[in-house]
Formats: sequence, structure tokens, C-alpha cells
Amino acid sequence: MEHLLGLLRIRVQRGRNLAVRDFRSSDPYIVVKMGKQKLKTRVVKKSVNPEWNEDLTLSISDSSHPIHIAVYDKDTFTQDDKMGDAEIEIGPFLEAIRMRLDGVANGMVASRVEPSKENCLAEQSCIIYSDGNIIQNMTVRLRNVESGEVELQLQWINIPGSRVKGIFTFFSVMEIIKFMDNLSISQIEVESDALNVVHALNSFESDLRMEGPIFDEIRLLKNEFQAAQWKKIPRSSNKVAHQLAKEAVKFGGIKFWKEIGPM
Repeated sequence: MEHLLGLLRIRVQRGRNLAVRDFRSSDPYIVVKMGKQKLKTRVVKKSVNPEWNEDLTLSISDSSHPIHIAVYDKDTFTQDDKMGDAEIEIGPFLEAIRMRLDGVANGMVASRVEPSKENCLAEQSCIIYSDGNIIQNMTVRLRNVESGEVELQLQWINIPGSRVKGIFTFFSVMEIIKFMDNLSISQIEVESDALNVVHALNSFESDLRMEGPIFDEIRLLKNEFQAAQWKKIPRSSNKVAHQLAKEAVKFGGIKFWKEIGPM
């Protein structure tokens, strides 16, 4: 936790001229990977020019790791078809973050990254100071496919030291949900002693704090299940609840149990 540099919010905006993998179109979605982290967008039906406009948030602890982007065509009865991939280096973006840009004009271009053989950029990418934030707009050209580009926007989120533990709790909840989704489990119940997490997930109000985008991603993932519930366990009862759940697994009723953190 102490090595967390911050959060990188990736807005997956749209795809352009993507490959056809079905009869006349495709059902594309995007998978974003960095190290052990894996995020994905929703599926857009029957489009080779899909509009996602989804925010995916990565925790950054090592800036040397590239971000891998892969596009897939969703199939019902067969394995999802590949529709190309790309790689993003965030080094230039983080260099701009380290610059002192206080007091500069809104819309100022801090840096420009040119397309080259070493990156997947389809055109020049500008890193801009906008409304107090550093953002980078980019269009990446997909590799290993006949055609296709994806438009993205990067934005950095700083985390005060006192908030790091809470952020990791939110990411842990999100990782559980993704894991269950990959196992094709239709119902899920998440129990936590982190009251702010449970309260936010059970609320329909918009959360404008730094954790807000993570809550939004979890709420979006919730739609993948027939039923999803969030329950609060008092911290004092945490160990007892964990032990009872483990015992319940032995006698049926719980299809899968995933433990986070020490007992």
C-alpha cells in the first residue's frame, strides 16, 4: 500500500472502424490490463464504431509497467473473437504530472507525444492542463488485426496517504466482483466491515469524492449478476463471521468463498 503512486482513470471513449467478426458487424468490448489488474467495458451490440464513454480506474504502483488494451467480439456459444490489441506507455504522462503547472492557463499543452514505431499512437497525442487536472487524449491503432482504432483519455488521481488503505478496500471489493463474473456466477453477496464502501454501494446518489469513479465501476459490474447484495459486518464480529462462512462452505449453500485480508 505504501508504494501506491496514485490512480489512473482511463476513459474508454469510442472505437473506430473496428474489424467485423460476425456476419456484418461485431459486438465489441475492451479489456484493459496492467500487471495483475484487469478491467473491461460493457459490450456494445452490433457496431464497428462503438461508443463506450466508460471510466476504468487502475492503481499505479510501478510506472514502468505498460498498459495493455485488447478488443474482443462477444460470442454466446463460442470463445470470444480477438479484434486487435495495443500497448500504452504512461511515462510521458507521469512526467507531465511531476511538472509544476500551478497558475498556468486552462487548456495549456504541457507536452506532445508523436506516433512512432515504439508506440501504438495513430496520431499526435497532447497532454493538457484542464480545469486543474492533467489529461492526455490519445487515439491508438490496434495491432494484429486488419483495421481499428480506439480513442482514450487518461487522467491522474492523487491519493493522500491517509486514504490509501480505504482505496485498497474499494479495489478489493471490485476485484471480487470481477472474479465472480469470470466464473459465470449469477448471484453474489459481498460482506465487509468497511461501512463507507457498503453505504456507497447501496446508495443511488452520485459520489463526488475520489472514490466515486470506483463506486461507479462496481455499480456497473453489478449489472452482470442476477442478484448482488452488499452487507455490513461489524468490525468486532469480523473474525467470527469469516469463520462461520468457512464452516458453511463445508455443508453447502455457498457456491464460492473468497477471503480478503488476514483472519
